[in-house]
Amino acid sequence: MNYRALAVLATAGCAPTPLPSPPPPSGVSPCVASDLSYAIHGEAPLQLRVTNAGIHTCTLKGYATVAFARDERAQPIGAWAEQQPGLIEQVTLGPGEESVIMLEIRDPDRYGTDCAPQHVGGLVVRPPQGEAWDFVEYPSLICTSASTPMLKVWPIGLTP
Repeated sequence: MNYRALAVLATAGCAPTPLPSPPPPSGVSPCVASDLSYAIHGEAPLQLRVTNAGIHTCTLKGYATVAFARDERAQPIGAWAEQQPGLIEQVTLGPGEESVIMLEIRDPDRYGTDCAPQHVGGLVVRPPQGEAWDFVEYPSLICTSASTPMLKVWPIGLTP
């Protein structure tokens, strides 16, 4: 009897079992809004620097949810930031470490009569996998009637 042929026949059509992903480092969980602080730097594009202000290491991965708001109590104004393509990688932040969220504000002058200008006090930001919002002061003039989002956002840690 040819055992080798039997072994080939027995495994034919069986899909290989994928290896499990390695677990995240012990004690590291996604960053939550209460552990993060934000500061805006630059003008075009904006760098929204995100710092781990907590006492534990945490991770961020993907896109922050960002929109304009009148103030810290207000609901978002206009459309949510439009996600731009880019490599999405996990960013690990130890206490005091920072990463960057790149933002671009579209020029309201480009929209002419299609623009209903409105002054806003800043941005509301929610980290990926987060549920709570933070307000970042950044007074601006935006269009609220344009169908195009006034903000673009790139994955955390990626610079365009």
